[in-house]
Amino acid sequence: MRSQSILAIFGVTAILVAVAGCGDSGDSGASGGGGSDGGGGESAGLTKAQFVKQANEACSEERETLLEQTGAYFKKNEKKSLPEARLMANLFRDVYVPAVESELTKIRELEPPASDRAEVEAMLDAEEAAIAKVRELKKAESPEEFGQFFAQPDKQLRAYGLDQCAKSG
Repeated sequence: MRSQSILAIFGVTAILVAVAGCGDSGDSGASGGGGSDGGGGESAGLTKAQFVKQANEACSEERETLLEQTGAYFKKNEKKSLPEARLMANLFRDVYVPAVESELTKIRELEPPASDRAEVEAMLDAEEAAIAKVRELKKAESPEEFGQFFAQPDKQLRAYGLDQCAKSG
């Protein structure tokens, strides 16, 4: 019952961490197209390949702490007699959402290629909109309820090459 759900959540967390550690973020299908950032480069930004690599690395670093944070969350809340759905909703709001927000902050600190800025902004804005929807939920019956909000932003992230930043598989 409750222990099975907790184990399932640990499993989901482990999958997220494993996915974040998989793949070669340097080989993300990015072409590097938009010219090089020779010196001042404020308007040129990173090449697409550089941006994708650095953003994927930022997301991977953030995901590495999720398993530990999930364990700490359950330890902190084990004595509370919350319904499972409420426990899961709180876990996503208190642990997963802050991790995603941290990923977004790190990505926004990077300077995407000038030709891709609007596309990158749209992706990150979609991710923030998904976060806002998750924060509005009071309870959930399953992790899939949260995943639905990230489905479209995840497609955009993957299409751009940010596989490590997507939430679902």
